[in-house]
Amino acid sequence: MTSIEILLEVSMILVGIVAAYSDMRRHVIPDWLTLTSLGIGLSVRLGAFGLAGIFDQGFISALLGAGFCFVLFGLIGLWGKGMGGGDIKLMTAVGAMSGFRLALAISMYTAIVGGILGFALLLFRKKLLEAEGSAAKAMFVTSTPRGEKVTLPYALPIMLGSVLGVSLQFWQF
Repeated sequence: MTSIEILLEVSMILVGIVAAYSDMRRHVIPDWLTLTSLGIGLSVRLGAFGLAGIFDQGFISALLGAGFCFVLFGLIGLWGKGMGGGDIKLMTAVGAMSGFRLALAISMYTAIVGGILGFALLLFRKKLLEAEGSAAKAMFVTSTPRGEKVTLPYALPIMLGSVLGVSLQFWQF
């Protein structure tokens, strides 16, 4: 693993932290963050590693990682109503910064973490709705014209899935 890959992966996790904070605070992931990260991932991989192959470090791997994440999470966003455009753009940027091979793992870890957090929110839904003035309510409850509803800011599972993907890529199972 080169120092450029390490820098990209650390940058990807930092982007995830900023996105998760923004998503939990305001329920918005800024375009300047996701689109800049996407551009950085593609351009750094092209400049540092050239085109290279699908499972290598280069531009083709970044393009396929971004495309895979965009299509997968875009379909999930179209199929369900819980994932917004910011989440899809964030996952696309993660795919570009990580490359195709790592994007596959991160997508899997993100889905697992999202499922676990979603299940936990279902278990504690009533307590969240009743908890006036709590930080948890501010993060996971949004007001709608029909009342309050519990939501999962999906940048949090994306960030945690990225951390897991980067951390576990060195372990051989």
